[in-house]
Amino acid sequence: MLQTILQQLVPPLIDAVVPLLLAFLSAVILRLTGFEIEAKHRAALQSALANAAKLLLMPGTSVDDAIDYVERSVPDALTRFKARDRPRIAELLAPHIAALSLSGPAASKEPAGA
Repeated sequence: MLQTILQQLVPPLIDAVVPLLLAFLSAVILRLTGFEIEAKHRAALQSALANAAKLLLMPGTSVDDAIDYVERSVPDALTRFKARDRPRIAELLAPHIAALSLSGPAASKEPAGA
């Protein structure tokens, strides 16, 4: 009798649980890979901005050259973060330029006890 009841209940139960489990797993995988892609874009953008700021240390380069560099280096990341316009790239570039200008003179000085 128990076997008959299980034979009647288990197939519909499996039919209901398996699609729910697959949907849940699909959502988890999509969420994990989506975050991973965003992290890669963020890291690439930050690297390109840092390199563009260093480009400004070369004589004869301008902020426009740095912005061009960022646009060429990471177009997908700029699209992902909706930062395709030049003023927005300049805004993102400004802290990197400021960090270089602050660390530049201090980095060349030797410590007092040397």
